[in-house]
Amino acid sequence: MEEMAGSTVNQLYADSNRLPTPRIEIDLHKIEKNARVIVDNMESYGLSIMGVTKAVIGNPQVAKAMQRGGIKIIADSRLENIHRMKAQGVVSRFVLLRSPTLKQAPKAVSTVDISLNTDIDILRALSAAAIEQNKIHSVILMIEMGDLREGILPDELPTFLDVATKLQGIKIIGCGTNLACMNGVGPNQKIMDAFSELVGSVMRRFELKFEIISGGSSANLRWLSGEHKVGAVNNLRFGEAILLGREPLERRAIDGLSTEAFRLWVEVIESRVKKVVVSEETFQNSFGERAAPLCTGTLRRTILNIGYQDIVVAGLKPASNCSILGASSDHLVIDSAGMNLHVGDEVAFNMNYNCLLAAMMSPFVSKIFMPTR
Repeated sequence: MEEMAGSTVNQLYADSNRLPTPRIEIDLHKIEKNARVIVDNMESYGLSIMGVTKAVIGNPQVAKAMQRGGIKIIADSRLENIHRMKAQGVVSRFVLLRSPTLKQAPKAVSTVDISLNTDIDILRALSAAAIEQNKIHSVILMIEMGDLREGILPDELPTFLDVATKLQGIKIIGCGTNLACMNGVGPNQKIMDAFSELVGSVMRRFELKFEIISGGSSANLRWLSGEHKVGAVNNLRFGEAILLGREPLERRAIDGLSTEAFRLWVEVIESRVKKVVVSEETFQNSFGERAAPLCTGTLRRTILNIGYQDIVVAGLKPASNCSILGASSDHLVIDSAGMNLHVGDEVAFNMNYNCLLAAMMSPFVSKIFMPTR
């Protein structure tokens, strides 16, 4: 991937016709500023923040920008991402957000400081690996509070802890929960109070003092904005808010944060006015879908050099006066009637979280870093 961290902002735009396409321009200054605003704001609630890097596949430069913004703990769902960050000089307390598999237990112990877990057999594997490596591995237990992704059922937590606290080589340092991810069950005061009460009850019962009580993610911002009591919660895990400046429940922009830290640029490879010929017979497209009926008449249909292989098309939002007509594996087709585009011109798009993740993973999308200023 091409990186241009040494160039000035003006040079990047002045030389844009020589930059590769498709590309993502990543403004590290905006990420740093977003992190700083969030860290300062969350401190007023008594909350620490984990900076989540999974949408940028553990990009070391993004992680360092988060750290410059005050993030002390970096969290990712993949051991490979964390290993890459460490290898490229990111010094942090690292958290593995997704439970390791049984086979990954030794690597998890050797790579990360903390892992999130929900299964006693995996804890036993972590315990064995930690003893073998002469380490103490820290664990946060995830509790199911309604979104039905990962989590120990609340009424099973005491029994689970009774076994887990006896395992050697691991230390239970906290509890967490996840909401508004798989099924869109968002945080509210009833759920968060129940979580705090549950955590408080097991701490008293087992005479534990948890270091980290992680009550959720960027999705918790609306709950916090209602001036609700945080209860036992002392930590949140933020990715989308820092990276994209939006809250995940309705993707609204967050006051004081930049929503333009990432911008996708793609290039015109064809631009023609085409007459729509409606056939009586239509079949599945290359993705097994029945395409919507074509509108009659003529449109200037501009083809761009990106497709489903690289992005989630539904997550694109044009930054200029055009609309998306459709896409294939390798092509994005837009109605560019108001833009007068020609071959070689570039078109900019903003991306949502899923689209950003896909584009960052694509080896065909260059990543260009804007300098810190």
